[in-house]
Amino acid sequence: MADSHLDTVSSIDESQSEDSEIKRLQWAVEKLEELKDHLSKDVGTRILVEIFTSIIDSLVRDVCTDVHRDICFDVVPLCNEESQNLNRIVQAAGYDVHGQIPEKVPKSEFFNCDHCAQKIGAAKYAAHLAKCMGHGGRQRASRSAGTAPTESGSANTTSPSNLRNLSSPPANVGSSGNVSPVQAASRVT
Repeated sequence: MADSHLDTVSSIDESQSEDSEIKRLQWAVEKLEELKDHLSKDVGTRILVEIFTSIIDSLVRDVCTDVHRDICFDVVPLCNEESQNLNRIVQAAGYDVHGQIPEKVPKSEFFNCDHCAQKIGAAKYAAHLAKCMGHGGRQRASRSAGTAPTESGSANTTSPSNLRNLSSPPANVGSSGNVSPVQAASRVT
């Protein structure tokens, strides 16, 4: 009988503590609703809250960016050794930057060029494709030097024939760009 009385007393205490907690939470919700109504009515307070929120967001963003940068550049060491080794670049011979052993491409492997359909070895495929599509080789060097290739394919503008063509105007144009006297006379007659 004493045990049942204790159980009843403890259940009453629990229900009273739950009721008091519920009343306390209801009171807190009412106060928050009042504060919300007050803040929504007061324009100055609302603007002040928006300003403080903006400042806090900016500060948090700055701190997060700084910490991220410091961790990426190993200025701040991470907590454990295992996580420190995650971002390391492996510089050992025979390994790629991630520490993996790269697959060997057999020398007998050939690819068909996408542009000209020629069979090219794997080691020279990229260079061939660049030349085949006009992005590599001597022509690119002459174009990047600022000279355009001529109709004959030569980009040399200092050849004797090019200099001769540049030094004298065409036969039908005078020095001032007008029609020559011979042409003018032939038009009159």
